Amino acid sequence: MVASAPRRFILSCLCLALLAALPATAVAESEKPGSGVRATLFGQGLGEIAATSNWGPIIPVNYQLLAPPLLEGLFPVGVGDILLGLSYARTTRDVTYKDDDDERKERSAWGLAATVGFAFSLIANESNALRVGTRIGTIIGGDEEKTTWDDHDDDYDDEDPGKMVSAGVFLAAEHMFYRHFGFQGELGLTYLGQFREDRDIEEVKSWLSTYTAFSAVMRF
Repeated sequence: MVASAPRRFILSCLCLALLAALPATAVAESEKPGSGVRATLFGQGLGEIAATSNWGPIIPVNYQLLAPPLLEGLFPVGVGDILLGLSYARTTRDVTYKDDDDERKERSAWGLAATVGFAFSLIANESNALRVGTRIGTIIGGDEEKTTWDDHDDDYDDEDPGKMVSAGVFLAAEHMFYRHFGFQGELGLTYLGQFREDRDIEEVKSWLSTYTAFSAVMRF
């Protein structure tokens, strides 16, 4: 019985050490970046270009569709973040012909992009992170045209034919000033393609853009 006393003491110390380590482990895990959302503030993501034909916009190609999504959900998984993003772009051209009829044509096009991606953490702690990643996505869009002359109106509304896809790679650096709020800078390359094929025509349009962007990040 006397010989077992040191063993009991050692076991008691081990149990106390284990109980003390559990909260410390929980605190360390809580310091890892949590789920959150990123929003583009400024940069090339807010510029705009438009592809046009002799009758008006075909598809709005906004740098926001070629750069990081305007809004993006961040979901930590293993060694990085799963990314789910949305972007919206619209371009409009308004022309008035100075003649007897005062004909006016208003032409516009819109695009809604949804992306999914993954950012691999090269460096990550509670305050700083450096990540490389990729995104792929698809875009739906449409165009509208309204012609007005004298007291007459003529409207046209249609979705853009074909399929539109995007793919890109990027490098992003994130700094959290507080536990839940920080900023992110990103440099990347994005490809956007529109593929159209029917009985009379087969057409491919593509855009390739490098970009820089500055975003706000909120982690929960």
